[in-house]
Amino acid sequence: VKIVVYLRRQDQILQSTWSQLVKSGRPLLPFNAWLDSYMHVASGQDTNKAIRDYQLFSRISKRLNYEHFIANYAQVFGEENILIRAYERSSMNKNILADFLQLIGMEDTSWIPTMHTSNVSPSMKSLEFSRQLAIAYQGKVKRGPKNNQKIELYFLELQELLDNLGWNNERINLIDQAQYDQVMAFYKEGNDAVARTYLRRDELFCEPFVDRPITSFDVKNFEAEEIMEVTQELVVKSLQLITTSELNTLKHVINDVINERPSLKQKIKQLTRLLPFKIKLN
Repeated sequence: VKIVVYLRRQDQILQSTWSQLVKSGRPLLPFNAWLDSYMHVASGQDTNKAIRDYQLFSRISKRLNYEHFIANYAQVFGEENILIRAYERSSMNKNILADFLQLIGMEDTSWIPTMHTSNVSPSMKSLEFSRQLAIAYQGKVKRGPKNNQKIELYFLELQELLDNLGWNNERINLIDQAQYDQVMAFYKEGNDAVARTYLRRDELFCEPFVDRPITSFDVKNFEAEEIMEVTQELVVKSLQLITTSELNTLKHVINDVINERPSLKQKIKQLTRLLPFKIKLN
């Protein structure tokens, strides 16, 4: 048995993790503050388990300690059966699929087309909208396995909506040179150990950091019209996610209101026609 492990630079993982968590509805801090807090927990400078996202940071930190992460597999399968690949263009053959197939013995991979990135990251505009919405929901929506699934589905629908509105038309960069240096210096010892043990070279990652302009978006730049457009669509999406139990509760509430205020029946009837499901009124 051979274990193939592709390792991505930790700074890239952290940016991607923050983006994915925001996209799924987690009410996180802005990226710079989030990264700073993460580094304090990962480095042991902050051991207060009550701080925001401490458990999340602990899980990420264990996963990004590649030396310890791989050692767990090596103890079971043996170092000689661990194949390490750096997830960077210069270290792979053509693309990750071709690289993997060649690694397991397939010599001819010329038939594999050049792969283009299909999972385009949300823009900062989309991420900031999602982040602010999650913060607004915080404390007002009960968390739990069942509700968490609904919340994630809701925010995935939101991203699809923002895609259709053309909000996600840019690639983001949140890491500057100083942050890159800080993150990679922290993980250097472990990364170098992995490189020497499994790749017979001094460094795990070979490609240099490219210092691109930082992507940002200020909530003040949202226009009222586009907020109204998104909010209107979100209301419809929310109602489409309603469960049978919740629908029955809604029906009872509406009919109770009508029984108490018969004069409102026509107005309520007009409103219920806008819903994506039928409600039988008394």
